[in-house]
Amino acid sequence: ADVPPAAEEEVLEADVPAPAEEGAVAIDLAPEEKLVVKTRQTKLYALVSPKLRIEGSGFRGDGKNLHLKFVPSLPEGSYSVAVTSPTSISVLLKQKQRWPLPAGSTECTLFLSSLTDDLAEDPSKELVPNPLPVAAILGTPSIVRRDDRIVYMTGTKRISINGTNFR
Repeated sequence: ADVPPAAEEEVLEADVPAPAEEGAVAIDLAPEEKLVVKTRQTKLYALVSPKLRIEGSGFRGDGKNLHLKFVPSLPEGSYSVAVTSPTSISVLLKQKQRWPLPAGSTECTLFLSSLTDDLAEDPSKELVPNPLPVAAILGTPSIVRRDDRIVYMTGTKRISINGTNFR
């Protein structure tokens, strides 16, 4: 059976040593040097979802050591990063900030395009060689208020709710 795209997970590993050549000695990296990021399509509403969790392994520090860049772009001062465990980080929007959603769009994919770690052996080394989809940004639902409709507690069997961006 076909697996829907939302259920698929791709794992990207960074800092993995190349296969040993003949006569070379393979060096195992310490577990904290290996960083794995899982791609997921977490659904976030542009205006009401303040936190994105990115899962993987090898995350360390308090989050201030991690530098992330996204496409569509999120200004650097509009969010903070926290390492919640060795297997996940949280990207937290600061007050009055929103996830990027191009004008006129009701949905877009947020990609992690860059990740560097100040605690790595080479802090300038790019740990994400290709952009990874980490979230689906959705337009925030809105509801059309209908003051002309009366709903009776015992007689009304169906309630209609009209609006936009329902998922």
